[in-house]
Amino acid sequence: MLKALHSPSPDEVNAIRQAATWYSILSSESAKPSDREAWESWRTENVLHEQAWLEVEAVKAQFSKVNNEISSSVLNNAPSKSRRTILRGLVVLMSVGSAGLLSYKIAPWEEWTADYHTATGERMDIKLADGSILSINTRTSVDVIFDESHRRVKLHSGEIFITTSPDPNKISRPFIVETNHGEILALGTRFNVVVSSHKSSVSVFEKAVRVKPRSSSSLGVVLNAGQTIDFTSNSFSQAQRYNPLSISWKSGSLTVIDMPLGELVEELSRYRPGILRCEEKIALLKVSGTFPIDDTDRALLAIKNALPVNIVSRTRYWITIVSITA
Repeated sequence: MLKALHSPSPDEVNAIRQAATWYSILSSESAKPSDREAWESWRTENVLHEQAWLEVEAVKAQFSKVNNEISSSVLNNAPSKSRRTILRGLVVLMSVGSAGLLSYKIAPWEEWTADYHTATGERMDIKLADGSILSINTRTSVDVIFDESHRRVKLHSGEIFITTSPDPNKISRPFIVETNHGEILALGTRFNVVVSSHKSSVSVFEKAVRVKPRSSSSLGVVLNAGQTIDFTSNSFSQAQRYNPLSISWKSGSLTVIDMPLGELVEELSRYRPGILRCEEKIALLKVSGTFPIDDTDRALLAIKNALPVNIVSRTRYWITIVSITA
């Protein structure tokens, strides 16, 4: 039986993502002995790493079981519920990779059948049926459901930017972005939405949206241009002034002003396969500049040139930024 899903902590998510990356690396024909040595070192570095790797092995075992069941013609004879379980396993098996293993562990089933899904470092722009533009950032899963009464975008994970257009239908349909935490009703607008396991965030760049937490009995709150807000399924934060640089990803870069190095590294890691981190003692160093997200090697070189740091590569998939005195 497939293991029940749960909502992991941010540290667990990071460990699972790293474990999934190591799985992809070690399964590759180009894997080197140095990659295996680095993987073994990673496993012993933190108890969460070992736990995450055990999860990977459990998934592998489940896949093997599915293959055995299918080869034994169980699929044809099993009850419908078992068949569905096996078919789901097949889709997961075909989709496996660093993003696949992570989603198998932490994401709802809908992510596997999402209309649009971006891998690490991938971005795309989609023109919707009504003329609205859906910009999709890295590691994002999203469904688009347009019917007679609604225009709905379901954001399962990741980040999107919406530029809405007037509804061409005779009867105007509301444009709604839905996350696990609630709904955002567009009021003729341009806005950005980011979702994580514990919250969703909305920033409005033009006109307004109405934000309504899923479990709240209130009508929600109206967010105007220039404002940003975080919300969970039953509450929302005080509206703040948004950072206009937060959507620089749309143009293929990260533009930051006085951002702590640790935060910049965390952002860059969203666009780079493998493990990217920095020493804790330099995590608070302030960084300003524009860093390309389509060429993270060049971004790392820019960091090295701007700060008293070195870039240490244990393998091509395990990069640590260290103090120049280390």
